[in-house]
Amino acid sequence: YNFTLPPLLIYSLLFENGSYLNAWSKKLPQAKKGNSYLNFIASHDGIGMRPLEGVINNESIKKLLIRLKKNGSKFSYRKLDNYKRKVYESNITVYDALKISDTDKKGSYNFQRYIAAHAIMFSFEGVPGIYFNSLFGRSNDEAKYVITGNNRDVNRYKWNESNILKKIKNKTTKEYYIFETLKHLLNVRKKQKAFHPNAYRVNVNHGKNFFCIKRISLDKKQTILCITNLTSKLQRIKIDKKFYKFKNLINPNIKFQYSNSIDLNPFQTIWLSNT
Repeated sequence: YNFTLPPLLIYSLLFENGSYLNAWSKKLPQAKKGNSYLNFIASHDGIGMRPLEGVINNESIKKLLIRLKKNGSKFSYRKLDNYKRKVYESNITVYDALKISDTDKKGSYNFQRYIAAHAIMFSFEGVPGIYFNSLFGRSNDEAKYVITGNNRDVNRYKWNESNILKKIKNKTTKEYYIFETLKHLLNVRKKQKAFHPNAYRVNVNHGKNFFCIKRISLDKKQTILCITNLTSKLQRIKIDKKFYKFKNLINPNIKFQYSNSIDLNPFQTIWLSNT
């Protein structure tokens, strides 16, 4: 279980800073063939904070907890010596966790942050695990929490079948947009040899504004350059000229000019493949 990925992704997107994410990815060892990382962002519990210890500093963790509380998080604690306690889990849905940031207080880019988090998870070495409620961008189940008082119940909403089917067939709903977007990414992903769980992962550091990795198929015939803009501003990224003619798998209709850079919209992800 890749427990560090969920809180680290959320930190990177909320504070538009991929420095910790890039450093961690660079040090993470390649899994041995026949084994793989199970990547996830959400589960039926909460977002664990302990995996961040030693990865980001205490001040950054504190800043993250303050923002998550503003976004509606409850917290579960573990006891320390001298009657002290420390947060071990943030109880909030990923959609609500990413809804508002310090630089985006109106939540103008909440959908984009949410999709970016999943796009990175889908492209990372290993197998993606998707929590059912995440397929539809579910917010906190405050009504259930009021009844039970169980922090984890905010992230355990139970759908009525006819209700969710109605929502994902209505093109004007949040649920439709998120479900269709994630489904598209998964449909693209499953056709790529370079997204095999054991395909090679090479970290490419383009600074704190981006997260970038290369995935290389086991037979070395396919290379995919995965780039995500981690900020709420349009960013220009310089790339090696060998990627100029690569195909954008997520949206093949987007053509890039033959230059030494690509412009990425706020929180946009591209997967550039040679095949």
